[in-house]
Amino acid sequence: FGVDSEGNPKFPADQTYVRGVQSFENDYTNREEYMAGFAMMEILIGKNIMLLPGVRYEQVNTMYTANYVVENGNDPSGMQPGYPKEVSVDDRQNQNWFPSLNMKFDITDWMDIRGAYYKSTSRPNYIMLSPGMVSNFDKNNISANNPYLRPAIAHNYDLGASFFTNKLG
Repeated sequence: FGVDSEGNPKFPADQTYVRGVQSFENDYTNREEYMAGFAMMEILIGKNIMLLPGVRYEQVNTMYTANYVVENGNDPSGMQPGYPKEVSVDDRQNQNWFPSLNMKFDITDWMDIRGAYYKSTSRPNYIMLSPGMVSNFDKNNISANNPYLRPAIAHNYDLGASFFTNKLG
């Protein structure tokens, strides 16, 4: 151990962890094929009611590749020899329909009531979907992500009234 001529730390090559467990456990590749479509229509009922129905369709296909790592504190890399091993998931698919409906009812020329419903989603972040795994030396403790997590689905509702005037002050 020591420092070089510029004051930078200098370690023996056999004790330097260039790429170890922490690097390989967070490495992954992702390929995502995303298809979506949306349709909506404005429907007027008399002079006072407006309906705006719509629907969105989404299909997401994802393929992931990551690493399976077995830790070994006695090896300079921090890993068991022969690791990391590549693991893949290539059959993850999500399909969803997302309907929506907006409505406006004009009560008077200075007041209206509005309402809405829509279905939405929140997807897991990419690292949570990685198929990577890390095991201790004895393989009795494994940490892994879940490449088959499904998106969360929410049903959203909104209701409000608006009051307005052309007079200021």
